[in-house]
Amino acid sequence: MTATTKRLLLILLALVGVMVITTGIAWMAETDPLTPGNWTGEVNDAIGPWRITLTLVRWAVWCALWWCWERVGQWLFWGEGESRKAQHLHWSGMRNRMMGSLAAAEAIILISHLLGA
Repeated sequence: MTATTKRLLLILLALVGVMVITTGIAWMAETDPLTPGNWTGEVNDAIGPWRITLTLVRWAVWCALWWCWERVGQWLFWGEGESRKAQHLHWSGMRNRMMGSLAAAEAIILISHLLGA
């Protein structure tokens, strides 16, 4: 197993862990995470006072990712060989598309909040 594969598996494991922890918190709050209508309204009300802060933190994360995109690619695809160079070149080319898509999604979220949806 290569180092890149190990890193990607570690990232996947971390994401699964976040989902498990979120589900556990929902169960501890005596809500059923399997029925979204039961607990999403409560969660939405609970994060209401923190919505602006969470949005700013999310934007900061996207800006940091945009700023450090090349370093993240070097970390993911380190090593020698043509396949690593090709992977890193592909990663570098994805920067504008990914960040543009995230910016569009954030604009839609911002507009929906401004319209009160």
